[in-house]
Amino acid sequence: MTNKLFFILLLAAASPVLAQSAPAGAATVPVTVLARPLDAGTLIGAGDLTVAQLPAPQARGGLDATALIGREAARRLNAGQPLRAYDVAAPQLVRRGQPVSIVVRRDNLVITAAGRALAGGAKGEAVRVQNSLSSAVIDAEVESAGVVRIVDAPAS
Repeated sequence: MTNKLFFILLLAAASPVLAQSAPAGAATVPVTVLARPLDAGTLIGAGDLTVAQLPAPQARGGLDATALIGREAARRLNAGQPLRAYDVAAPQLVRRGQPVSIVVRRDNLVITAAGRALAGGAKGEAVRVQNSLSSAVIDAEVESAGVVRIVDAPAS
């Protein structure tokens, strides 16, 4: 008879901590961290941030508050973690499925139409939208909240 040995490994999920202590003698640096968890798409404000002392290797690449305020969480972010460039994005002014105004400008002529965004985007990003009347799919550029502009409109 063969004896078999089984190992069971249990991992416990710890709750987020605002500041972690460094091992004795390790150098710590002040770094901007989240004061509370943020869901993806949440706009980051000054009240969402705090400063914590973290070990230098853990703080490496962390952005300061001026680079974070007004940006949007790119994914769910935990409290107490330093934020890096890949954690944040420009705020989306148009979201997928949202009604939008499609604008065409040519000299002194401005034409608008109602549409629906097929993708989300920040200011200046290209998005696809569907014209509500004709159902035509159009490439446009995000101009402002809920407004997209057709950039390569042919001249008449």
